[in-house]
Amino acid sequence: MRSLFVILVLAIVVATAGVASAEVYKLPNFDKLTEYVFVYNMTYSKNFPERTGSEAVLFWNKTDHAYEFNLTKLGGYEKHTIKVKRGDTYILEIYEVGFSRTLMNFTFQPHLLYIDYPLWIGKTWVRFATFEGSAWTPMGEIAVKGVTFGYAKVVDEETISVEAGNFKAMKIKTVMESVFTSPFPMKIKTTQILWLTKDGVFVKRVIYKDNELSEVIELKKIESR
Repeated sequence: MRSLFVILVLAIVVATAGVASAEVYKLPNFDKLTEYVFVYNMTYSKNFPERTGSEAVLFWNKTDHAYEFNLTKLGGYEKHTIKVKRGDTYILEIYEVGFSRTLMNFTFQPHLLYIDYPLWIGKTWVRFATFEGSAWTPMGEIAVKGVTFGYAKVVDEETISVEAGNFKAMKIKTVMESVFTSPFPMKIKTTQILWLTKDGVFVKRVIYKDNELSEVIELKKIESR
């Protein structure tokens, strides 16, 4: 596992050497995000087909020590606890529910690097953490432990058109391998494509599980809270 991680780091250093863009996105004001409601069209959901065509609503909330990303979906929600430190964002825990099932309830150690600001085309960073908590399986909800590792890369900056309008955004690709070590060995590959604006608004998110399309959401409108 250690040798694989070292190879991954070296590959990223080589791939990003000398790559830069004139446009740089700095850490956004997360307090500002808490002033709005972000409504998304869920254009595709593999695991929950009934969600396809429905809306998902995002609220950012501030706690004493972190920010909460609360995305409500038909029959459930996903919540990410995100901490801003040293100019970057880190995920402390992820909690996701779907139709009365706890799909995922993970805490990460060390905290999982999320967005490594500042951003420019070609910027790449390593992501690594151990996790523990619970997950839904064909056997029901079970306690799990494991490790997740991979990378994120800003592959482009482009203008993307969605129902909410046209947005200039960084296109960020994240590839993660999650290896479960308890209660039995299992591996899941998750690929996410995220279009993120300079203000920290994600305009579109596409998720693949083991290279198969899993979920797509696109920004529909932004409202004041």
